This record gives sequence, structure tokens and C-alpha cells, in this order.
Amino acid sequence: MFVPYGRHVYALIYWYAEAAVIVLAFAVIFEILGQILPPTPVLKLVLHVFWILGGAAGIMALLMLIWSPPGTASDRVFEVIVLAERSVRFLQACLLIVVITLMSRLGLTWHNKAVGITAGFGVYSALALTVYEFGYHLHLMSTAAFLLINSGAYNAAALIWAFYILPPARVTPVQHLPKADVAEWNSAVTDYVNQWSRRY
Repeated sequence: MFVPYGRHVYALIYWYAEAAVIVLAFAVIFEILGQILPPTPVLKLVLHVFWILGGAAGIMALLMLIWSPPGTASDRVFEVIVLAERSVRFLQACLLIVVITLMSRLGLTWHNKAVGITAGFGVYSALALTVYEFGYHLHLMSTAAFLLINSGAYNAAALIWAFYILPPARVTPVQHLPKADVAEWNSAVTDYVNQWSRRY
């Protein structure tokens, strides 16, 4: 608002930032998968292949953005960027569903930070996709409502991340443990064993 440059410069910065966000979002997805999946050689190979393909796709999108001339070609590039962003949001929402479904099999709990990061991205992505569908495709909400709900969804994700990242309340450390009389425990266990042997 306060920098004296035209709308063209602002639009370029915005779309460059969107391309960078897409690349970083793919990186976050692969990092989360690397944290929650068991370290088997096959899964590591699959993650490496997808990482290479995702990086190549991100570099190609960035090069298309840099080399596109103004006009209809740049509009097509912007459409590709919007489609890529929606695809990343869809993957993040699907990742949350898969993580919730497989939590017990993967040995995860809700206290895991990778699950918290996934929950934040998944909630934001699901709400953003829903708002986009209702706002731009079905025309059931105004632009102002679209922007407010989208910002609210991101704030909800930020609250989820803050809940997982901020340190928990301090627990008072145990100063001393009660005395353990091993001889008394041994005597009690011996009495129970003798009672059991007499009974059976």
C-alpha cells in the first residue's frame, strides 16, 4: 500500500510468491511423509522419486513464469499456477485424511508435531478449496466473504500450529522418590506365591 510502484510490479511479486509457495508446499508434504512413514528402503525410494518429480515440476513452472511474454501466454501461466496451487491444497487435504485413517497403524498420536503440521495444512486446504468452489465456481458468496473466510481458515491453521509448536505448561519435577524396601516387596511376593501354590 505504501510503496510507490504500479500494479504490474505488485502482480509480478504476488505471482512469483505464489510459485515459491507451491514449491515449498510440495517440500512440506514430502517432509511430513518422511517423518510419519516407516523407514523402509522401498518407501525411501518412492519418496526420492516423487521429490525429484515435484522439484522438476516446480522449476518448470518457475521458468514458464519468467520466460512468458505479457498477454495471453502469461494468463495461461497464471492459470497453471492457480491450478498447481489448488492441486497442492487437494494433496494436503488428502494427506490429513490418510494420516487420520492410518494413525493407529503408523503408531502416531495427536501429540506428534508432524500430525499437528498436517492438521493445520489439511484444515486450511479443505476450507480454502470449499470456499473457492462456492465462491468462484458456484458464485454463492461475494468476493469480500471469500477473502474473509480464506483469511479465517489460514488463522485457524496458524492456531493449530501454535498449539503444537508452543511449549506445554511446565510440570514440577519430582524432587525425590519414595523409599523402596526391596526385602518387604520380596516377602509380600513370596507370600502370594505360597498362597497360590497351596491353592493349586
